[in-house]
Amino acid sequence: MPDEPDDAATALVREDGRRLFGLDPAVYAAGRPQYPPALYGVLEERCGLAQGTRVLEIGPGTGLVTRRLLDAGASVVAVEPNPNLAAYLREACAEPGRPLRVEEAPFELAPLGDGAFDLAVAATSFHWVDQ
Repeated sequence: MPDEPDDAATALVREDGRRLFGLDPAVYAAGRPQYPPALYGVLEERCGLAQGTRVLEIGPGTGLVTRRLLDAGASVVAVEPNPNLAAYLREACAEPGRPLRVEEAPFELAPLGDGAFDLAVAATSFHWVDQ
């Protein structure tokens, strides 16, 4: 069995990944496939996604899922550690009255209140979080 990476090596890889994906957010956004509609059906039917749902989104990147959450009527706090991706997300989802707050921080350090959310989602980002 190969050696497991030590914590320092894992942290370095995580930090590199968080940085590299934000080098060109528009290209990253263009290359991302959409998630299947059934995923959003599950979020609605089983997880309570609806008008007014308070959602914590971990690692929203360019906002592929964020847009769908907002379109469903949710209020979203999106925690994005990369400054370029956070800026792209703010711009891409900027519409008057849209309930979106972007926290530019690693999830582990984001200022989030206990009990502040009804639902948490991490589309394909949870591997970037220190579990």
